[in-house]
Amino acid sequence: MNGIEGRARFWDGPAVPARVLELSPTGALVIVPWSRSFTQDDAMAAYSACPGLELSRSLTVRCTVRWVSCGHDGLQFDIGFHGVDAAGMAELVELAATVSPTSRPAIMSARG
Repeated sequence: MNGIEGRARFWDGPAVPARVLELSPTGALVIVPWSRSFTQDDAMAAYSACPGLELSRSLTVRCTVRWVSCGHDGLQFDIGFHGVDAAGMAELVELAATVSPTSRPAIMSARG
């Protein structure tokens, strides 16, 4: 499975491991696998009032959960980003090129 490792804080409490499957400057497709630190019971908790996704040590973005789908391996989320500053946007564009190399921002970034 392609993508990058991240940490999701979609619920109140500690962030949990997540895998970013698709990424663009405006949002991402993320899977949070079932684990000891994230169980099906945890998934039933109310979403955080201020959810976020940690993509690197220097980049955590606030987001809105647009939809969620439950699967055998975990929960899959489609999220939209908001409040990203210029430095964060530059890092998002770079990361998007590694995660989703055919995305328009990644192609434009590669062209210079």
